[in-house]
Amino acid sequence: MAHESMVVVMRVYCSFEKNDQNAERARMEHTKMIEAAEHLMRNGVSNIVFSVLVGKHPDADKWDTATVLGTHFKMRSSVQVHSLSGDPFYSVIQMLLLMLASTFEEVLFASYTSIHFLTPEVLREIDTAFREGAMTVAVVPPDMPTGLVGAANNQCMAWNLQGLVGVGGFDSRDAKPHDFDMQSDKQGVGEIIPAYRLGPDSMAVIIPNVEAGDTRDTPEQMKKRANKERRISAWLERDGLGWDDLKKLIRKGYPIDLRG
Repeated sequence: MAHESMVVVMRVYCSFEKNDQNAERARMEHTKMIEAAEHLMRNGVSNIVFSVLVGKHPDADKWDTATVLGTHFKMRSSVQVHSLSGDPFYSVIQMLLLMLASTFEEVLFASYTSIHFLTPEVLREIDTAFREGAMTVAVVPPDMPTGLVGAANNQCMAWNLQGLVGVGGFDSRDAKPHDFDMQSDKQGVGEIIPAYRLGPDSMAVIIPNVEAGDTRDTPEQMKKRANKERRISAWLERDGLGWDDLKKLIRKGYPIDLRG
């Protein structure tokens, strides 16, 4: 199945220090990015955008990632590589929305480490959800804590582009500061605001039949999830919302659990 109306966007960068010791690490990360795009193409997704963060932000790429990807995919006109400056949480994806909205109907933001969630079965379910009126589709890891199932997460999430642009896109308050502190700051979960603005019964949730990858119940990952819940709760409280408001977004018949 071809997914011509949808574009998959992967925001990528290698922000670690450029030195001889990190050269192999950069090569491995570039290989993972390339393999992620090739996985998508094998499964019928031809429209792919790599957004490489450049500029003065601490997370900006230091390893010529745009050049590596552009060279590898130079014969693939449907694979685009854009170098964009700003912050990785808000301004870059907001620019991408404006670039893509006139060409595609849906955009799927995904981390290249989450691309394995996008199996043919999941992609079919995403297409079906949009045809049946969903405005956004969240693909969540099998072991995601229940409290987060109803929350938007651009690690692997598709949006109706006109709908998303119509509610103003993403929230500027989510811009990642240069001195971002994950333990105390709120940024990094701002997707929940446009998801909420799209209204009740707007979100489909799909649980893929795959290994969960880096979301296993290790102490480190449990700590990260707890911190994410803290940040989501802080956003909701700031906007006078609660977890029940997010649960109202989920469409009847969802989540769909593909594990059987």
